[in-house]
Amino acid sequence: MSKMASPSTSHFTEPTTSYWQEILQASEISAAPKSPPYQHGYPAVLPDSRILVLPIRQIASNPKEAVASLILNQAAIDIGIELGGMLADIVKDYEPEIVIGLPTLGLSVASTVAQGLGHSEFLVHL
Repeated sequence: MSKMASPSTSHFTEPTTSYWQEILQASEISAAPKSPPYQHGYPAVLPDSRILVLPIRQIASNPKEAVASLILNQAAIDIGIELGGMLADIVKDYEPEIVIGLPTLGLSVASTVAQGLGHSEFLVHL
């Protein structure tokens, strides 16, 4: 039996403390549908074809709309390391001389990107 939202509850509301904390193989997806419409989680396909199921968050000003979100400083450490490494791989051919992290969420990935590019430091832009 499928969940049906009542008019007083959001069809986007669901505990999301587990499934966005690990990167899965495509065959392992069970926390969210593999195709639209997405209700609780969006399966973001990563460059290596693995999946990070992102929680769908309701927009407070318009409860009928929502957005898939990644709050990296609240994700498992392994998620930040994996995503930072992937980003470093994507930009390495540009040979960046400096990595700049923007507070607050950009700082979570800047150090990993810098490290993946062989830098020992990154800059914080305030």
